Amino acid sequence: MEKKRCKKNQQQCQQAGMTLVALVVTIIVLLILAGVTLNLALSNNGVIEKATYASNSMANATKKETIQMEEAIRLIDETTINLPSEYQRVEYIESTGTQFIDTKIIPTIDTAMSVGATMTDNDPSSINWCGSVLGGYKGWFALGSYGNNCLVAYISNDQRKGATIPFDTQYHEYYISNGLQCIDNISNNNYILDFKEKMLSIYLFKGHNNFGTITSTKQRIFYAKIFEEEKLEHYYIPCYSTTAVTDINNKQCQEGTIGLYDTVEREFYTNQGTGEFIKGPNV
Repeated sequence: MEKKRCKKNQQQCQQAGMTLVALVVTIIVLLILAGVTLNLALSNNGVIEKATYASNSMANATKKETIQMEEAIRLIDETTINLPSEYQRVEYIESTGTQFIDTKIIPTIDTAMSVGATMTDNDPSSINWCGSVLGGYKGWFALGSYGNNCLVAYISNDQRKGATIPFDTQYHEYYISNGLQCIDNISNNNYILDFKEKMLSIYLFKGHNNFGTITSTKQRIFYAKIFEEEKLEHYYIPCYSTTAVTDINNKQCQEGTIGLYDTVEREFYTNQGTGEFIKGPNV
């Protein structure tokens, strides 16, 4: 009887031992699978990274569609926009290198800008910027020409994003935002970058900067738009006054003053530099 009891206990011990081994093996296999899963999810080319990329790509694709829709609307608006009777619309206004306009808009992560422009300086090595620029590549929200290229630049804390084409003096559509930069159909989709420091207000015909080396530029601007959270907040149209008017700075302007009229805010923006803008033909 005692022998049978011992034999039974041995069998139970063996079974318990086998069960414990199986449990340990199962735990090891689960840990390995968990490690593989975490690696797939968190690696540079993992599921989360791919999901983030897909999400950003989708957002940028939506932005691009919005731009195209806005451009279609702009082309329709070209023939339907009527300025107040005190202003005559013109095809463009041109700076000769000493004129600029302060939009008073400080760009943030939610700001976007679209500009139809021509660089009129035949020297591609000259600096022709407009926008907002902080020194040391701490923050750039700008477009123009530099170093044999026409380009848009979105820079935050030396992280540089943008789109470029070879320099020329032809008309181009420029678009800049935190996730998408375009020149005509040449675009660059990027992850969102926030500015680390407060930017300066956006200048047109000049790069508003904190280091004083960029002069006013030689450009023709045919229109300019500024968006906040993808909503059109400002639409600047080239024009000149047909009578005495008051500009956004409460400056009294005589008949024939050239500037940009904001059809959204219903304000007239005039030169804050020296000399005078050159106006294009009446529209």
